[in-house]
Amino acid sequence: MSLHQDIVIDSGSELENTPDLNCVNASPVVFEKNSPYSFAFYEKGEKRFPMQSLRGPENEAERIVENWLENNSRSKSLYVLLGISNLHLIVEFLNNLEKDSELLVVEPSQAILNSFMENNNLDELKSLNADFTLLTDERAKLARSFRRLINSRTNFCTDILISPANKRFRPELEEIKEELSTQVKLEALDRVTTAKFADEWLQNCLINLPELCNSPGVKNFYNSFTKTDCLVVCAGPSLNDSIELIKEKQHDCFIICVGTALKPLMNSGIEPDITIVVDSDPKVYKQFEGLQDVSGYLMGTHTLFPGIYQHFKDKSICFNSVASCTFSDWLGDGGVNHGPLNVGGTVALSALDCAICFGFRNIFVFGLDLAYADDGTSHAKNSMYDGHKAETGLIEIPGNWNKKVKTTKQFAHYVEILNGYLAENISRHEGNNFYNVNNSGAQFKHLEVIRPEDAAELIQAANEDFKQILKEKFTKPERSKVSELCENSLDELRKIKKDCDSLLEEMKSGQYPAKLEEFEAFLKESKVNNALTGPALQAWCMNLSTQAENDPFEMTKSFLTQLSGATEWVEGLLKNSYERFLNQKKGVR
Repeated sequence: MSLHQDIVIDSGSELENTPDLNCVNASPVVFEKNSPYSFAFYEKGEKRFPMQSLRGPENEAERIVENWLENNSRSKSLYVLLGISNLHLIVEFLNNLEKDSELLVVEPSQAILNSFMENNNLDELKSLNADFTLLTDERAKLARSFRRLINSRTNFCTDILISPANKRFRPELEEIKEELSTQVKLEALDRVTTAKFADEWLQNCLINLPELCNSPGVKNFYNSFTKTDCLVVCAGPSLNDSIELIKEKQHDCFIICVGTALKPLMNSGIEPDITIVVDSDPKVYKQFEGLQDVSGYLMGTHTLFPGIYQHFKDKSICFNSVASCTFSDWLGDGGVNHGPLNVGGTVALSALDCAICFGFRNIFVFGLDLAYADDGTSHAKNSMYDGHKAETGLIEIPGNWNKKVKTTKQFAHYVEILNGYLAENISRHEGNNFYNVNNSGAQFKHLEVIRPEDAAELIQAANEDFKQILKEKFTKPERSKVSELCENSLDELRKIKKDCDSLLEEMKSGQYPAKLEEFEAFLKESKVNNALTGPALQAWCMNLSTQAENDPFEMTKSFLTQLSGATEWVEGLLKNSYERFLNQKKGVR
């Protein structure tokens, strides 16, 4: 299935923000019209250097592309060309890619892109097999724009390539390549994680269904606290230095804490307004063991480990995340729309996003260390990781007050994710202050680091009754359409299973069933299939690359068998949760 029927110039998340291509050309790379495609030249002072062969650019492009593809599969994929040099290279690349592949050309310089567009006609590229996309953005945002784009593609990025001419004349592209390669690695990790945990996430979503349908969404609270300061509390060891300050200010400020910080706060007599949890892993339940009458509200994802909702009775707020996007769409058909928060790496990112979305006046972040303290501990006292130390395998990264601090590779990965998030999202809160209150810890860009004693002077009392606002906006969603959604979905799941079993029976003859194509068309249009059985098939689909040489007939049988089992499993989960929803029972069976 083709991802782009037309050539697209993507300047980030919004196509209409593409800069004016008629602006003044101040490009070090200029293009001169020629037949059939323009020539590219690199200008330095009064000298001009050709960036392709002037005698045989087609033959040169053929050799370059052949060399590139020699070490890469020509199967359906997303290929990335970093830096524009000439259209000969792009055309040769597109001619050698399979149908439904895509060539993404990333050009960091808007001036170079302008010159390229003014001197080349891209219309003829539409007739080629592979799709073609141009991406440009300012350097600070390019990596994030690139990540969003590759995340939206079904095909995975195979490689990031730089032409020999660009390697020679534009060495800065190698540095950018490293930044983009990091985003490819992060995307790969996300896809592997999705394949590994998609069925677990779906299971949690379905078990949580009665609680989700009885909980307001984060969108109810967007931009609701503009006259209140917020304390975002994480569970790094530096939290020990700030507990007394937080206790002193708890009635003046809104407190959002991550799940790991809940016990340290409650043991010190501090009652957070919201505790945010995103993890589906049962081990996070330890954060709540032994706690009675947990104060405040839970802010949780659809995929949250089910037992956690029971600690908050009827005081949970829900949000959509990338892990449950198709489930969220399905739930929306039942009239339950919670609204999104960003999720990535550490729950601290979601806590920060929550604070930004709520529109707080100023945001003070405590315990955001992601590094080990001088005594070797990784977390605050009284947390589930109290006293945990790592003796080996630590690395060094930039610190707040020390040039370097010790941390794990995993924490360093979280720092990188957070820095990317902050670079893109702090601007959403323009005019307000963000402080990292810390005596140690890893360094975070866009957060002003201050000592706890300095924070005491900056934190202001609220000019509004934020607890009353929170209570008033805690309005539960209408549930009138949920019954219809569940009953129709159960009927459709039973139909899918029946059709799968019927088709498998016909295939015992060794022939493809006559209605197979009709069934495949139905599945593609079925929201129930995509939202509910799709996640159960993620791991099987991710293994398709290793099954490429298998007999298509046997692969079809394998798919139908997997789908039959998935629909039966999902139907059982949905039926059980729907019964709990109707009976308004609490707890998990």
